[in-house]
Amino acid sequence: MSAPDGFVVEAGRGFYRPVGSVSFDEAVARVRAAIAAACSDQAKDLLVDTTALTGFHSPDTFQRFLAAVAWAEAALGRLHLAMVARAELIDPRKFGVTVAINRGLVSNIFTTEAEARAWLDAKRGPRP
Repeated sequence: MSAPDGFVVEAGRGFYRPVGSVSFDEAVARVRAAIAAACSDQAKDLLVDTTALTGFHSPDTFQRFLAAVAWAEAALGRLHLAMVARAELIDPRKFGVTVAINRGLVSNIFTTEAEARAWLDAKRGPRP
């Protein structure tokens, strides 16, 4: 699977900021491709900003479950994933985050890229 358009790696961190009107399933597939690309490039973490994706409603619980499982399977425990999404798309209980963590993908979701970067930086720990 090739890296999706807009995927880059900088200083060991992958960044993916998809844009466009897509179905929820297509959004999940694009993020899965970015996770696979990040792992292939040996990135330690990945920040995915989905705020410019449109075309779908807030996912239901089952869709969140399937997305989290797909992303955890793609990550194979190799990286930390920080997602950025519009507030109305984030489950207040972060169900998808819990599912991902239970399957070996350390992840979290935020409404701003600054919060996502700070979380990833904290996961990396102090620099030598």
